[in-house]
Amino acid sequence: MSNELLHKITSLMGSRICHDLISPIGAISNGVELLTMTNPSSGPEIDLISESVNNANARVKFFRIALGIASEGQQSSSKEMVSICNDISSERIKIIWNPTEDISRSEVKLACLLILCAEISLPRGGSVTTDYLDGKWHVTAQGDLSTSNANLFEKLTQPINPDGITASEIQFLLAPLQACELGRAIEYKSENNTLSIIC
Repeated sequence: MSNELLHKITSLMGSRICHDLISPIGAISNGVELLTMTNPSSGPEIDLISESVNNANARVKFFRIALGIASEGQQSSSKEMVSICNDISSERIKIIWNPTEDISRSEVKLACLLILCAEISLPRGGSVTTDYLDGKWHVTAQGDLSTSNANLFEKLTQPINPDGITASEIQFLLAPLQACELGRAIEYKSENNTLSIIC
């Protein structure tokens, strides 16, 4: 099976899973909203559920872009991406989306995969900033960088090899495939608590 066909199959799987999860998460969110309306003095339990549902909803939207199919001609708006990145940010990791223009979904898919790669380098927290300059993505992770995953980042610049990759690290296989589809290669460097990924 070719890398191109494998990439398409995994993207279709990602789209299907996210599509099926969006509706029940939305229903839970609506239910929490109704509970809040009927009982305005609800306690911290409802607040915790609401926060968790909002985060799950944002994560599924993010994964739908990163792992799903990117149809030809489809665009992702800057407003949508800023909103999603704000919603998936936490006290531990801040995700910052700087591009102000609407960008093709296939390009944004690559950026989201690179963000997922960058996140792994910050087990103790920090920030991940995304810029789109002269037709290239610049994803920068800043914080107390982990040194235990250098071999993962090497996979971004090497021929596709799934050996040693876990489910939570699938982005290190998918990002090079998406970059190849766009006719580009990934570069990265790490120094002074800053990781830079350019593609």
